Amino acid sequence: MNTFTQPTKLSNDIESILGINEMSFEEQAMFFDRIGAMVIESAMLRFVVTLTQDARLSFEQWLEARQTNEDLIEAACETYPYFGELLTEEMQAFHSETKRLFAVTA
Repeated sequence: MNTFTQPTKLSNDIESILGINEMSFEEQAMFFDRIGAMVIESAMLRFVVTLTQDARLSFEQWLEARQTNEDLIEAACETYPYFGELLTEEMQAFHSETKRLFAVTA
């Protein structure tokens, strides 16, 4: 199972919590781009610190070779399963923190 696609329900809940449905299409796209980038960056940082120097260099080269691929994150999750686990954790943490901040119950 691809860990990147699991949290679809999380996105739907967050849309409701934050009132995203009231935003214009452009505002929604910008919002999700920013949030997605933060979540991915957090997972990447957590992943990279677990790697040896050689493995880190290899991962960086792998990313650079695929940086224009639209499915880069999905490919990273498949190639580096632990990264996929961390990404899922980060998405779930974002969801939980959003609910907590807005005092929404699960």
